[in-house]
Amino acid sequence: MGTGDNYLPFVPEEEKLTMNESTEQQEKELTLEEVRARLSPEIFEVHLEKTRERITREASIERSIVRLDQEKKIQDTLLAGQNVAIRGLKRIGKSSMLNSLVNDFGADNSIKFDAIPILSDSSLDYFKKRFGLYEVCKFIRQKEIEQGKQASIEEIREKITESGQTPFEYLNQYLKDNNIKCFIAIDEVVNVIDNEGFLRYIASLGNLDELQIALVLHFVDIENNKMLQKIFGEDYQEFYIRPLTLEETRLLVEKDLEGSYLTFAPDAIEKIYEFTGGKAREINYFVNEFLAEFCSVDVKKLNYTASDMEDVIERIERNFDNIFNHYRQVFQKTFNDEERDVLKKIMQGKKLPFALSNEGIMQNLLDTMWVTKDEENQVYRLNGQVLEMFFQKYPNLLK
Repeated sequence: MGTGDNYLPFVPEEEKLTMNESTEQQEKELTLEEVRARLSPEIFEVHLEKTRERITREASIERSIVRLDQEKKIQDTLLAGQNVAIRGLKRIGKSSMLNSLVNDFGADNSIKFDAIPILSDSSLDYFKKRFGLYEVCKFIRQKEIEQGKQASIEEIREKITESGQTPFEYLNQYLKDNNIKCFIAIDEVVNVIDNEGFLRYIASLGNLDELQIALVLHFVDIENNKMLQKIFGEDYQEFYIRPLTLEETRLLVEKDLEGSYLTFAPDAIEKIYEFTGGKAREINYFVNEFLAEFCSVDVKKLNYTASDMEDVIERIERNFDNIFNHYRQVFQKTFNDEERDVLKKIMQGKKLPFALSNEGIMQNLLDTMWVTKDEENQVYRLNGQVLEMFFQKYPNLLK
């Protein structure tokens, strides 16, 4: 993703020329009249729509531009020989973190795959034989080719079957014999959460000494969370995806707006940060709704401030039903009675002093990004204005 040209392959040649200016010209703040002189209204409208489509894609990204400090900690933990469980609620950046780690270790030295739901109805023995089989065969085939050897995936599959080992046991021995390491990235473990035997097998892969394993464990309902911690807790160090900082929010918003001719002033970024609490999904959702509600060729400016954000917040609240439905499920299924009581107290008093809270109870609320610590004032607060809007919309949850 670079200039607008990446999003508009159908732009006429004479208009493409105006979109491929020098870096110095691109950095110049453009007025609406200048943009109109470069792009027709129809092209500009389509350009905004393409920007929206890019923002709203649910797919995870391949290389992180945020939480790089946390990514480095996870990488160091893996290099030190400790397996990792990346945790958090849905769509907050777990898969993107996993993808970025694959880039850190190198795709040629990694195996990444999802726990496949189709295997969930099979026997444990069948699951062990099939789990990761194709990916392991593909990895070994590539390593054989690098050594000047020829081997098909089918031939490698037959060797694994004849060995009587599981694919990962075979891989572990292969790595040991060839003095190489492999990073294993397993996403969507939640797909087999209904089968404790499968989960225990996946956890046991951490005992294979040539593998460096990171897997994604969704934060789900109370009982399943207890089971996941029991199964993975001892051998996998947990990392909960943290909220974005103000600076990271700026980076993400600027990436969202890349090539769109729109700019948000620093106070506008601060307003987005306060509204979303630094939750990446909500940030992307907000920017998307902003483009839909507020930006068109008829609006007389391209540069927006905090007051514009306030205006659009009032107008787009009705479009946050998907976010609110997710919050409602989390509130009712993920939190226990004590945690829900804490949220009620914070909502009613706008804050909760450290001295009046239980650190053990608060940790789950911090890990799920529902609560934030105000160290300066020694209080806990709800993490983001959007959460306050949620409780205002569903007041019965606080009774």
